[in-house]
Amino acid sequence: MRYSPALCLVALIAAPPLAHAQPPAGAKADLPRVVLIGDSIRMGYAPLVAKRLEGRAVIVSPKANGGDSSNVLKHLDAWAVQNQPVVIHFNCGLHDLKKLKKDGTYQVDLTRYEANLRAIVARLRKGTKAVLVFASTTPILDDRHAKRGANFDRFEADVRRYNATAARVMKELGVPVHDLHWVVEQGGPAKMLGKDGTHYTAAANARLAEAVADCVLRHLKVARHQSLKAPACTEAVGAGNAFRNVLYPQVGHTCTPQMRAEMLAWFERWLRPGEGR
Repeated sequence: MRYSPALCLVALIAAPPLAHAQPPAGAKADLPRVVLIGDSIRMGYAPLVAKRLEGRAVIVSPKANGGDSSNVLKHLDAWAVQNQPVVIHFNCGLHDLKKLKKDGTYQVDLTRYEANLRAIVARLRKGTKAVLVFASTTPILDDRHAKRGANFDRFEADVRRYNATAARVMKELGVPVHDLHWVVEQGGPAKMLGKDGTHYTAAANARLAEAVADCVLRHLKVARHQSLKAPACTEAVGAGNAFRNVLYPQVGHTCTPQMRAEMLAWFERWLRPGEGR
């Protein structure tokens, strides 16, 4: 499946404090590094993203499941800062919104989730010069998830609440959001999700990888122009309140003739070697 230009969690497994994320053996030093952070959903598509970007970028993907936002925050230095990447594509959410059956509490409630997201962005900006991209949390099929028999529930309504909070925070902080939730909606959750209502089929992982690779490539192009920051990029093309597509946030991944003309003009202005602001 082809995507129009877009600038764009399984039990908690916490990595030990010294579990650093390393580039793959034999990675070329002259290629830009891209860090992917996330839970088991990221673990499903990350190897495929690396294959798609082979020869164009080095994909650094922690072996450990990122878990909830508190765990991601705890491991940022080991997973991201030490690698000094050009782009960081990150997500947390599916573990945060776990609702324990014994008392109805969330693993990380919305207030703490928001605070953690703010702290994650602040730490990444302090420790790196990377372009940051937040990936929205992918859908849950309630009926399939309920059949897992786990000691916690997940609900699609909570996915949407946590995503709405994340979108609001990232908008305020000037971090583009790559709407993977939308990607799955377009592909059909019933078709893409497996029996547990959380994880993805091989074909679905390939589709997610295609979307992530596309997003990463476009941010790498922008990052070549050091004077152009991500918020300025979105302002340059009149970004609005939605974040389904950072270039054209009001209409998601749809590409109209007018958008194509505007996109080509944008690339001509910003990405021609030696030009731009």
